[in-house]
Amino acid sequence: MVSFYVKTLGHGYYYEIFELVKNILPQSNVKEVKDEKVDISRHSFLLESILIKEVSPKTITKLYTPADIFMCVSELYYRSKEDDIQYKKELKRLVKTGVIEVMKRTFPERNFDWGILTGMRPTKIVHEMLDKKYGKQKIISSLITHYKLNKSKAELLLEIALSQRKVLKNNSENKVSVYIGIPFCPSKCLYCSFPSFSIKKWGHLEDEFVENLIKEIEAIGSFLLKNNVKSETVYLGGGTPTSISLKNMEKILKNIRLYFADNKEFTVEAGRPNTLDREMMSLMKDYGVTRISINPQTMNDKTLRIIGRKHTSEDVIKAFYKARDTGFDNINMDLIIGLPGESLKDFRKSLNKVITLKPENITVHTLAIKRASELNKKLGEIELPKTKTVNAIMDFALQCLRDNGYLPYYLYRQKKMLGNLENIGFCLPGKACVYNVQIIEERQTIIGLGVGGVTKALDVETLEFNRIPNVKDIMNYNRRIDEMILRKLENPILQKTLAKQQ
Repeated sequence: MVSFYVKTLGHGYYYEIFELVKNILPQSNVKEVKDEKVDISRHSFLLESILIKEVSPKTITKLYTPADIFMCVSELYYRSKEDDIQYKKELKRLVKTGVIEVMKRTFPERNFDWGILTGMRPTKIVHEMLDKKYGKQKIISSLITHYKLNKSKAELLLEIALSQRKVLKNNSENKVSVYIGIPFCPSKCLYCSFPSFSIKKWGHLEDEFVENLIKEIEAIGSFLLKNNVKSETVYLGGGTPTSISLKNMEKILKNIRLYFADNKEFTVEAGRPNTLDREMMSLMKDYGVTRISINPQTMNDKTLRIIGRKHTSEDVIKAFYKARDTGFDNINMDLIIGLPGESLKDFRKSLNKVITLKPENITVHTLAIKRASELNKKLGEIELPKTKTVNAIMDFALQCLRDNGYLPYYLYRQKKMLGNLENIGFCLPGKACVYNVQIIEERQTIIGLGVGGVTKALDVETLEFNRIPNVKDIMNYNRRIDEMILRKLENPILQKTLAKQQ
């Protein structure tokens, strides 16, 4: 295991360095070292040498060895006022650039396509440039030179951001999106870290949870209606919402239609095909669901068993055709790159089978090793694809989907993703999921209800969010439902935004 020692003086950038190193080398050991005796002027020179002067290999050798890397980073004396935010941002960028340069020379086989970007939402940077009226070439150039992105990633971000502008231009202060978390699932997948609970083990809490969820829907729905705020989209996620009983699903859908009836897009995560019978599909259709997800993750039955799925690839195909027969004309299907034991050949087989079905959306995820997942506990026992393999699979997926008429429309990244890659949502022309664009680009208030739901109240003047999370545990949710409701009703940013509608 490679060890990184980050030495900071004053208010250093340990966190930024930690995130950057972990993105590229997830299994590395990153430690912060504090040493009061270090000569500030000397380390300021080193910082400037690494980040600005393109020091020679001979000089860099003094800073690290192949086994243990020693980073010396300090705060430079500010060249302007201490509250100069732009200066601090620039200093942070230079620090990360220096770290990348050192790592490239030490680990040339690694993927540095994303340069110094470590955040979940890289397209936000492009939207900021578009807001400033930057031209396409200037944006591409800035992403490559300023943020050290590979040209193909820079072009991909710009393509996605431009397609999203068609959605975002319709935003207004009296529109929100609504997320509702249903925490039950038929089983827990190997890689999952979402707040989801086995319906078999925790199903005795289902009725109480549904009653409390309806209470939250009624309270927040009434609050929005009173303030003349419309719900542009509704997204019922989890968990697997369709794993609950038909009776309880109808109660929830009935209240959604009552309080959020003005939505133009209503998605239900119906991810597991074994939860989708004709009664459930007809119920969703009758109550105005416009889009569903049927997520195979892979069309390889052996892999499905390994990751804890209780269905086959044939079950996925049958569920898809049942959905079409019920009248659903907007279906998403997820696939995951990097599942245990899977090769490019395996993924090609899965993607080709899914494309044959012609769903309106196909989302390609890269496996992320989440701390709370079962996969993280079993890393020593499970063989995952190498960096070279997952990169080849992503390149194939991009080209194959484009060749079949699918366009990339949203992108996000997570910590500890194999190959330092990304998740990309693709759609047929005109079939982009509006909720996905809104949740990733953060230019609309998102109301989060249910277990694990997170409300993000947008201050339209600053484009900053106030985050109001619900609890991630069913029992806590049932006990603290009044608190969950009150947190939202009394939030000052939400109040400020809604006051403008009256």
